[in-house]
Amino acid sequence: MNKKSEKMEDCPKFEKCSAPLCPLAKETEGMLWFADEEICTEKTNTVIARQKTIKAKTPKKERENVCYMVKNNHIYKFKNKDDD
Repeated sequence: MNKKSEKMEDCPKFEKCSAPLCPLAKETEGMLWFADEEICTEKTNTVIARQKTIKAKTPKKERENVCYMVKNNHIYKFKNKDDD
């Protein structure tokens, strides 16, 4: 199966996956992710690679407080949970 025709449901980990950002999703623009959330382990792309870097560099105690947003196939810090 070529990459362009793959769907989220085609992923072997689809049924048990809890990653909020899927590289097979049709649209990820504007989706949010916290550094304490799961990251896809089956596929990779620019966003998944950036998530892994962010998670590795963010201290564990701070991961649940920082929100990131996908924009133009990149991931950017959006806000802290406490910044309401």
